[in-house]
Amino acid sequence: MSLISPVEHTFVSPLSGLKLAAQLWGDQDSVQEIISTTKDLRFSLSSSVDKGGLKSREIIALHGWMDNSGSWNLCLPYLVEAGYIIVALDLPGHGLSEHKPQGSPYLNSEYSLEVMAIANLLRWKTFHLLGHSLGGIISTFVASAFPANVISVALVESLGPLSASPSALPSLMKSSFDFLYFFEERRKREEFSNIPRRFYESREHALKIYMETIVGSGSTISEKGAREIVTRGTKTVSDQSQGVIFTHDPKLRAASFFRYSEEQIHEILKAIECPSLVIIAERGSDFVRKKFPLEKNLAQELL
Repeated sequence: MSLISPVEHTFVSPLSGLKLAAQLWGDQDSVQEIISTTKDLRFSLSSSVDKGGLKSREIIALHGWMDNSGSWNLCLPYLVEAGYIIVALDLPGHGLSEHKPQGSPYLNSEYSLEVMAIANLLRWKTFHLLGHSLGGIISTFVASAFPANVISVALVESLGPLSASPSALPSLMKSSFDFLYFFEERRKREEFSNIPRRFYESREHALKIYMETIVGSGSTISEKGAREIVTRGTKTVSDQSQGVIFTHDPKLRAASFFRYSEEQIHEILKAIECPSLVIIAERGSDFVRKKFPLEKNLAQELL
């Protein structure tokens, strides 16, 4: 029997020890097997085994920056109907997953290691990757570094890591460091004065602001899709008169202090050996649409 509604599950990463929330989609037996298998927290990174004939059914779905696994709620039922088993992960610091320790930045390379740690915990020797935006960046890292493990990659509004010229790196690093220092100082002041994080009157208010932010960034999203993300990504504060807050780690707003050159990105993409699909929305991210011609040319060269 297929489960069209997901089952909530929490993994404990054998890499970082972080508690990572996920939604499990698939047939009932497979979902229960995942739950039973990953209860053994002693399971090590070196213990993955080949699942044989099931290997082509397994997908790890990765959402975008400051979103959560609710991003996939409207489309994953179709993959379940097609016979797939999907682990839709809340990345560290996102959704219902645990935040990294104070002062610790979020790095794309570390996200990629967490994905492989979860794959090993699942005992999935091979699997498909489905990634949106940041999730697509992570997928390209995993697929290029572990080509024997990744059967296929589907990227939605994503074309590899963010790039920058080498001369821009010092200012990027300073911007990131300044934000992290500022955030930690603000966090200490808020704890001392008992001032809560920014809150919204209701989830409807949070939904409105979220959609306005998406539109302001040059992208579009349906209210139905946004509601899935906001519902999973908000919680009521202890004093209910204060409404709701977003659950993602505010440190995620810090700009990455490391960027790759276009040459490095091309080498990463060239190392991907599996079949790959890139989906670019007509009314999606302006940034992705501007970058697409560059990577499209590379893809044509590889073909």
